[in-house]
Amino acid sequence: MYALSAIMHRLGYTATRRVEDAFDAAMLWRDATVIQAPAMLESVAARAPVLNLHCLDIGKTRVEAEFRAIFGYDSLVDPRTYEGLCIRKANENARRLDTVVKCPIEEPDDTFVYQKLIDATVDGVQIEYRVPVVLGEIPIVYRVGTDLPGDGPLKARRRLPPQPIEPETVFDVEERRRLLDFAARMSLDVGDLDVLRARADGRLYVLDANRTPAGFGMLNPFNWRMDARARALDALAESFDRRLRAHVAGYARPDADTDAGAAPPLA
Repeated sequence: MYALSAIMHRLGYTATRRVEDAFDAAMLWRDATVIQAPAMLESVAARAPVLNLHCLDIGKTRVEAEFRAIFGYDSLVDPRTYEGLCIRKANENARRLDTVVKCPIEEPDDTFVYQKLIDATVDGVQIEYRVPVVLGEIPIVYRVGTDLPGDGPLKARRRLPPQPIEPETVFDVEERRRLLDFAARMSLDVGDLDVLRARADGRLYVLDANRTPAGFGMLNPFNWRMDARARALDALAESFDRRLRAHVAGYARPDADTDAGAAPPLA
C-alpha cells in the first residue's frame, strides 16, 4: 500500500479522479521515474494546489545534481578510474537492479550510475534513514538496519524492522534545513528521501527521492512491527492534515494575511 493511501485512510479523506467533482487539493500521481504533468493539472493549479506538480524527474542523476547543489558534494564515482567497490544503480527508481561491483570498469553501462559504497554502520549494522517530507516538514524518520552491501545484489540484504524516531534526534537543525531545501529543489511536496550518514566523516548522503512511497500494505514489505507502523502513520497523518489545511487556506487566499493559518516553520 502506498503511504498516501494509508494516510488518507487514517484521516478519513476521500479521493476522486474527476476534475468535475468538488475537491480541496489535487496531486500529480504516477509511479514512474520521469513523467510529464497532464495539461489538465496545470489548469487545476489555477484554482487549487496540486501537490508534486513540478516533481517530474526523480532519477538518480537528477537526485545527485540537486544534492550536490545543496550539500556541495555527491556520491558519484567515475567507474573507469575509481578503484575499489562501488554500487551500480539504474537511473530509474524501483528497478531493484542495484548491485555491488568492483572498479575500475573498462566499459561502464551508461544506463546506470555508480555510487560510492558508503559505510554507515553502527555496531556492525548498516543504518539507513527513510525521511518523509510533508509540505516543507519532516514529521518522522524511519531508522532501518541492514547488512552492509557486499558482493552481489542489494535486494538480497537482510532488513531489520524500521524504528520511527524524531527527526531532531538524528539530524541537527542545519541538516534538516538542507534536506528540506533538497526536497524543494526536487519540487517534492510529499514523498520520501533515502539518507545515509557516512561513518568516516559524518556526512549525509541523499541517495534516492520517491514521490510515491509505499511499504504500508498487508504483505508488509517494509517489515513493520505493528506499534511502530501505528506511530509512523500517526505522525504522517497529523503532519499531512495540518500542513495541507494551511496550504489550501493560503492558496485559496493568496492576497490575504495567512500567517495565522500557516504551519510553523522548522525549528
